[in-house]
Amino acid sequence: HQLTTAERNLLREVWLWLRRHLLSEEGLALGTRPQEALLEHLGHLALLPTTDGKVFRVAAAARVFPAGEGQSFWCSGQTKRLVSVLRRVGCAVLDDHFAMVEEVLGRGMLSKLTVEGVVDVLSIKSELVPELSAAEKT
Repeated sequence: HQLTTAERNLLREVWLWLRRHLLSEEGLALGTRPQEALLEHLGHLALLPTTDGKVFRVAAAARVFPAGEGQSFWCSGQTKRLVSVLRRVGCAVLDDHFAMVEEVLGRGMLSKLTVEGVVDVLSIKSELVPELSAAEKT
């Protein structure tokens, strides 16, 4: 189902809270990396909103690309074009109003906007689309 405005606002508040607490001095002093804590305790929850209105589980973050614009670590003209293409082919891209997710997850958990990252996700995607899988085998 598509996220409502109220659901998006609630998710935004959850991520702001997570950023505030996991990246605080007290949170970092606990000795557990924020990413490990998120996976262990919240990995099963759908907290990653994408530009197409869907929500992915935290454990599936590696299949979601960063927004590539705004406050994104990956912000540049080149990545904006790449992200635009990835959206058109149906790849999951983090909602660009959720840049704080990248801060909490760090660069390592989301799919990377590199050749390797794109190829990895497109390979997974092609396995899910019978026409692409058949074409690859020929």
